[in-house]
Amino acid sequence: FRSWYHKGMTPPLNTRLIWDIPEKIENSHWGWFNMAADDFLADSIVDSNFQAILRFYTWSPPGISLGIHQNENAVDINACKRLGWDVVSRPTGGRTLLHDNDLSYSIILMSGGSSISQLRYLYKSVANALITTLSLFGIDGTDSQVATTRNLRNLAVQQAKLCASSCVRGEVTVNGVKISSAAQRVYRNSILQHGSVPLKGNIANVASVVNLPPDRKDNLKSLLNERAASLERFCEECPTPHDLAKSFAKSLEIEFNLSLSSRPWSNSELSLIHNRRTRFEKFSSAKKAS
Repeated sequence: FRSWYHKGMTPPLNTRLIWDIPEKIENSHWGWFNMAADDFLADSIVDSNFQAILRFYTWSPPGISLGIHQNENAVDINACKRLGWDVVSRPTGGRTLLHDNDLSYSIILMSGGSSISQLRYLYKSVANALITTLSLFGIDGTDSQVATTRNLRNLAVQQAKLCASSCVRGEVTVNGVKISSAAQRVYRNSILQHGSVPLKGNIANVASVVNLPPDRKDNLKSLLNERAASLERFCEECPTPHDLAKSFAKSLEIEFNLSLSSRPWSNSELSLIHNRRTRFEKFSSAKKAS
């Protein structure tokens, strides 16, 4: 074990880079694969030749991810079916999140034990890298220093339990509007942080699948439009997932003192990830072959 927490005292971390961003978004991995892959990487890094892993990915079809402590009753499965959205469980905690036209990332770091200060350092460092990245596209982001939940007393917000309705330490905002999400989990020998940055579309669309009466859904949509947004609200030309990931990878490389080596999935790894499918898949829209 060599701590990434004291990056200035150590040589660059030997880091595997996995690029799961196809040219066409419809060729992206299923949601269950994305979650199973992050879980697999966090479990297996100790047996690899790497000290860290950085992965970027997109989703197809669009999907809802639920925190590890939520169940599928958090959303209306029939509504998801009508919209063609998958429902998956994350290996991390947190609230209901929509993945549609977003860039997702995961960073896994070796850890011989973790502390609150390490976890906060990880949140802050990833946020700093994202803020640096966004500045390259003319977007002025800010790190959320403390956990906040706006409109907490609103009944619709309380019942929906949506990621977009709250902002945790280390997530990024623009003019007070949330534009990224993040969650962590401590494994036996590693720490996983993954998150997403919505590029296009209306974040409030997630309200369409929460189990609320129609009038509360409308109220919730209005609140979410004030609380969260995709990047296209803040830039004239929205970056593509590829362009944003390329810049984000460079910023993370500098922030964490990483030495990146691209290595795609092996057939044996893909097989092991598929074995985890049932742990993460809650509902499949079944619109493409698996």
